[in-house]
Amino acid sequence: GEQTSKIQMVVFRLHETFKKSEIEVRTANAKGLFVSPEFTGWGTFEVGVAVHWHPTAVCRFGKTTELSHEINFLAEKTLSTFQVASDGRTSLPEISQLGRTQAGIFAPMALQVVSLSGEELLSMSNCGEMTCTDVVQALAGKSPLLPGHEYKLAAPGDVQITDESMICQLVEGASELKLTALVQQKESVQEDLNMALIEAAGKPDVNGVNVLLAAGASAAFVHDPPGTWGSCDAKSALHVAIKSLQHKRREDSDDQIVFKSI
Repeated sequence: GEQTSKIQMVVFRLHETFKKSEIEVRTANAKGLFVSPEFTGWGTFEVGVAVHWHPTAVCRFGKTTELSHEINFLAEKTLSTFQVASDGRTSLPEISQLGRTQAGIFAPMALQVVSLSGEELLSMSNCGEMTCTDVVQALAGKSPLLPGHEYKLAAPGDVQITDESMICQLVEGASELKLTALVQQKESVQEDLNMALIEAAGKPDVNGVNVLLAAGASAAFVHDPPGTWGSCDAKSALHVAIKSLQHKRREDSDDQIVFKSI
């Protein structure tokens, strides 16, 4: 169907009495359907269906979605329909023949992360199966922080958050959630800023140097790691900047010699 290209694999879990009770289907048929082989059986039992989403669709639908369908070999047909819209929203399943309903199945959770001032920093249609660490990494990728700084997430009310907390478990039954991102300094903030300054000076990245100096990086910092006897690895921002300029001048000189030869 519409979401076929976003599905990596579908796993069907049959009753344990089947010789092969777990069936993996990795390719859709010509109609865009993931179809298991035919089986002969009797009675009524529940079939588990695990939809494994393609990596490009994980932010929208999560990594894996667990569904179920009750099959009845006495009925002419049993059907469970799950409609998934392109924006990640779903309607509740419509289940015929069996006369039962399943609320809450396949209900993506929309997430919004805002700053203390209320500015939106990140928005995802679905991330229920992501952890808080996953969200922080996505946030850092979209809105990078200065070295030595990190995001911490805060939920409304008295909800406790850990790095490994699943987003879908923070507020039970919620279809959307708003978190606040706090920017905190690491214990290593000064050293991280100083090391980043040395790296920027070595490129040289003038704008990056100015930003880091304004943030508190020290131009007087000398990085002098322990080394073997006789080695000299000490360096400062000024030291690497001078070496970078000398290297660039040598390259420019070589270019001039080439041009004169031509």
